Amino acid sequence: MTADGTYHSGLYDFEEVILYDMEQDPHQTRNVAADHPEIVNLMEHRIANWLQEQMNKPGYKADPMQKVIETGPYKYLTEDDWVRRLRSKGYEDAAAKLLGRRADEGMKPAYEF
Repeated sequence: MTADGTYHSGLYDFEEVILYDMEQDPHQTRNVAADHPEIVNLMEHRIANWLQEQMNKPGYKADPMQKVIETGPYKYLTEDDWVRRLRSKGYEDAAAKLLGRRADEGMKPAYEF
């Protein structure tokens, strides 16, 4: 989770909270999070509890996935590298969105080189 309690969206344009009805919508086309805030709250509570349990175990080391969730997918490429790559493939709109998020979220590399 990021400092404000949300997951880092990385290079993808995800909604802040996503919940799907897998029985009625197996292809995950309709986000029903707004229709079911009680389920969203329950799931967020379960995740927070699970993470707390893991951190309290002897020998616990930081979960690499949590690091990626916090900082985005910048282990092997910097954000500027991703922007250059997007632009070189003709995805200028995606590059602009990524740069816009930089100012909004204060993105940083997952690991310093």
